[in-house]
Amino acid sequence: MPSARWLSRQGLSRQGLSKQGFGRLLYNGGMTDREVNFARAIIGERNYRDVPADEVLREAERLLGEWMAGELRMERPKLYDHYALLLLALLQKNRELESRLAALEANHV
Repeated sequence: MPSARWLSRQGLSRQGLSKQGFGRLLYNGGMTDREVNFARAIIGERNYRDVPADEVLREAERLLGEWMAGELRMERPKLYDHYALLLLALLQKNRELESRLAALEANHV
């Protein structure tokens, strides 16, 4: 049985992993035959509003890095289903950084 941490990184849990599902989750050199759902792997069962932008960015970077390295497969998502989560986090982070920059500039004028 894979570790709880590994399952969590794949967007799964031991409780939600059926025997049939586990049979499809074969380890092949660190890669599973299962395609990872990008958004679900990041937010799990939470509402997207409950996931901090920094966490979304960190997990998105990890998932995309593993995908680019060939370490995992991802579902081919529709933009509104998955990548909108990453885009929203980037916009939120950008807004936060712009606000901090404006405050710094106001103090140095």
